[in-house]
Amino acid sequence: ELLSRLPKDFYVITDVELVIGQKTAQIDYIIIGPTGIFIIEAKNLKGTISGNAKDEMLLKTKLLKDGSSDTKQIYNPLLQVSTHGRLLSKLLFKHKYYNEIATCVYFSHPASEVKLTDLNAENNVFYGGLGGDKLLHYILGYTGHGLSKPKIKKLKKIVFFSCR
Repeated sequence: ELLSRLPKDFYVITDVELVIGQKTAQIDYIIIGPTGIFIIEAKNLKGTISGNAKDEMLLKTKLLKDGSSDTKQIYNPLLQVSTHGRLLSKLLFKHKYYNEIATCVYFSHPASEVKLTDLNAENNVFYGGLGGDKLLHYILGYTGHGLSKPKIKKLKKIVFFSCR
């Protein structure tokens, strides 16, 4: 629903199983538009996500109705989306496209809060109530590699024909 607010010249490809050689990636969203190519890993998690942005596992802590808390480990979506970006880059490279791919993690639940250490400029993390608006603003204002209409169409075809 959030990504449907993007202008019509942005293609949103959902639930992509990208296969490159022996490697497979389940990608939530690939967006191809005039401002560039984006991969978004979406998580609908309620609670606080904490840990080090570089660690394999993070902690998700949710407050329960009785006042206690429930903490579970989750695989780090920053690492997951980074791997997806590398795989898509390899695919595009095979077709002589050398575009930068922006990767993002979006925690969509309004009651999510992210408290990660060692975040850097390449970690695009959006969460909570206004996170969706910030994500859209990021995509629309991205200053990576601009894409022409013919290039957008070609990239869309490459992605579609490489998916299961």
